[in-house]
Amino acid sequence: MKNQYQFPQELRRLITSALPEDTSLHGKTPELRHTYLPSTHAKALRPDNMLVIGIRGSGKSFWWSALQQEGHRAAIGRLVGFDDKTITSMGFGEKSSS
Repeated sequence: MKNQYQFPQELRRLITSALPEDTSLHGKTPELRHTYLPSTHAKALRPDNMLVIGIRGSGKSFWWSALQQEGHRAAIGRLVGFDDKTITSMGFGEKSSS
C-alpha cells in the first residue's frame, strides 16, 4: 500500500491567499506585505553603494519602485541604513532623461 500524503487544503489556501494575484508589477508599486529583502539584495540598497548592476529580472526595477514610496523606504531603510526621509533617484537608466 502506497503512502498517499496530501498537502493540507487549509494550508494551501493560506499560502495562495498570501500571494499577489498578478505576477507583473510593470508600472505599479509592490505592496509592502509582498516585499521580501534577501540578504543578497541588501548590499545593493545600502546608501554607500553607488552603482547597482544586475541581469534582466534580478530586481532592479522592483527595488526602484519600492524605494519611491515613503512607507517602503522606512521599512527597508531600517534594514540597510537609511530612513523614510532619504531621497532616492536614478542616475542612469534605459531612458535618456534619467
